[in-house]
Amino acid sequence: MVTDEVFREQQFHSFFLLYTCNKMSSKKDKCVVIIPTIHNISQSKSVECYIQQMLIEDFVMPICVVDNSESHIYEANRFYLEEIKGRFEGKVTLYHFGKQEQTIFFCELAKKGIDRESIEILKNSSGYGASRNKCFLIAKSLGAESIFFFDDDTRPNGAIFKAHFEILGREKDSQKISIVSGPYTGVRGINFTFIENRTDQIKFLEALGHHGESSLHYLTSREATRENSPVESSEHHFETVKNIRGGNFLIGAIYGDIVCPTTKQAPGIDDTFVARRVIEKGHQVVKSRKSVIHEHFQFKSNKHSILAYLESWARTISFESLYNGMNFDTTINNILRYGNVLLTIENQYCTSIGKKIQAKEYTTSLINDISFSINDYQKLKNTWKHIIALCSSVKLFPMKKYEKISINH
Repeated sequence: MVTDEVFREQQFHSFFLLYTCNKMSSKKDKCVVIIPTIHNISQSKSVECYIQQMLIEDFVMPICVVDNSESHIYEANRFYLEEIKGRFEGKVTLYHFGKQEQTIFFCELAKKGIDRESIEILKNSSGYGASRNKCFLIAKSLGAESIFFFDDDTRPNGAIFKAHFEILGREKDSQKISIVSGPYTGVRGINFTFIENRTDQIKFLEALGHHGESSLHYLTSREATRENSPVESSEHHFETVKNIRGGNFLIGAIYGDIVCPTTKQAPGIDDTFVARRVIEKGHQVVKSRKSVIHEHFQFKSNKHSILAYLESWARTISFESLYNGMNFDTTINNILRYGNVLLTIENQYCTSIGKKIQAKEYTTSLINDISFSINDYQKLKNTWKHIIALCSSVKLFPMKKYEKISINH
């Protein structure tokens, strides 16, 4: 026999569960999954894997591929996404936002009064930060109050959506949690596997400063396997952090207040900026134990890609030096210090880029290029609030059958 007290307790729990589910559902309805790419995404199958995970968790939201690839790759991606759309017809809303769609989108913003210079910076910049900015604008146009970001070379490693959603918006140390990030299982975020000697790997990671800290800890700690372990002792365990995994994080409505530098080929800058701007605004950034599986595309291990990757860190070092107010000579020394470390590493790629960095013409050209990108960032920062506000009035439509778009400039 059920007593009145037990019955009331059962009613309370039923109401609490219903309230929690309804609250989460209303938040979910204003969330979007965004996967930025410049690659042929059919190789990684990331899109279909994340859709399947949403369906498993019964936590479905729109998914948008922000595609900055060249036309032949875009077309391949479009046909692949159309196949995915057909397979999950009626179960998920899918957006494909390539260069053609972006041009139309920015034309609409120009019509609403955004100055031409800001439009050109947004439309033509090609760096990690520029892509992140486009994602923020698109999310705003879709009416999203939060965004799940995943890289195109990742896929879910079990349940992740509900777990991260339940953490977002909580308070920790009297501050609102506005970013929930998670680790990678598999390949590290920083690629150092092309360097064979462990001592040399440590040298390289130390030369990257705060960007290499996590991988350095992974490499030097006896408990290195802990982060990549699939065993999770607590479903909702999380810790306060200062950096995020750019390919695995959830950000709240605060994203509308953040604009990233548009510096091209400078890894880590957008992730660093997103996390630090959130912290500066008095919010918390936390890391859960909910990982995604990370696997580099095969081409990233070829000679050209490794050389470009090593050189890109000189750009990141240059940017952070100049942005933090260091003068020309100090910035030169910071770049040369990185180059000198590369020269001590027994690896042909490191030696090649280390020598290249020693040339005065190279460092001077690099600093000038980075200085221009910082000026562009400052211009964009001054108009960002106005741009974000107008995005809400630009209508975006889900993906339909692919037809080449004719654009009249």
